[in-house]
Amino acid sequence: MEYFKDTLTFIKKYKLMSSIILILDILFYSLFFHILNFAVDLFIKQVKKFQPDSFGSMMQSLSGLEELESMLLGIFFGIMGTILLFFLLVLLNIAVMKMIIWLLTTGKKIDYKVILKSLLLTFIMFCIFFIPLILSLFPLISLSEEYMRTQVLKGGIMYFIPFIIIFFITIYFTSLASYFLAKESSLRKALKNCFVIGIKKISQLILPFLGLFIITFAIGNILRNMGLLALWPGLLAVVLVIVIISFFNRIYISRAI
Repeated sequence: MEYFKDTLTFIKKYKLMSSIILILDILFYSLFFHILNFAVDLFIKQVKKFQPDSFGSMMQSLSGLEELESMLLGIFFGIMGTILLFFLLVLLNIAVMKMIIWLLTTGKKIDYKVILKSLLLTFIMFCIFFIPLILSLFPLISLSEEYMRTQVLKGGIMYFIPFIIIFFITIYFTSLASYFLAKESSLRKALKNCFVIGIKKISQLILPFLGLFIITFAIGNILRNMGLLALWPGLLAVVLVIVIISFFNRIYISRAI
């Protein structure tokens, strides 16, 4: 009950601020989904460049082998470039938009110095989780290889599970780091506290993050089965659910820590 009570008290006390935060949240997640859609489209285009039917003719001559090698290298670097671009755009979105939202939530002034620190903080968090995130993408590489062989995608969601888990952990600690930076304006303390307090109080703090992921996935799955997820009303419904839960979660985190 305290979870809802504290949030409703905040909304009643800071009506204008709450409205601004909600608008910024909608903008943040709208940008995220546009970035995700853009990255997925690029990924699919790179995978579809692979044409196994043309292998036979290419392997009959030296020039064909060189062309095949060039095509494979182009696809590989195209996929890796797409993944890197996705992470960079997402991290930039998090570093700027989320920091502004956290500053407003904690009652602090929007300070460009803190936002610059947020860019550095987000980059550091990206470096910390870079290798686990890359390793979690290996199943997706296997998925692309299977598609290249069969031209059919089977059990696609299972290949995303390792990435989703590592991505969840990354978001968990990065969100806490952003909160501590907004609260204390100290990069060193933000890096320290996000892990020390994040692990120490994980039983309290992880619940709102799990709720966000599970509820969003459930609603998204329902809308997908109804054929509405690909339409703008469905996407808007998902964004609004995420925004509302995120708003409640930030108030909860600021009170729980």
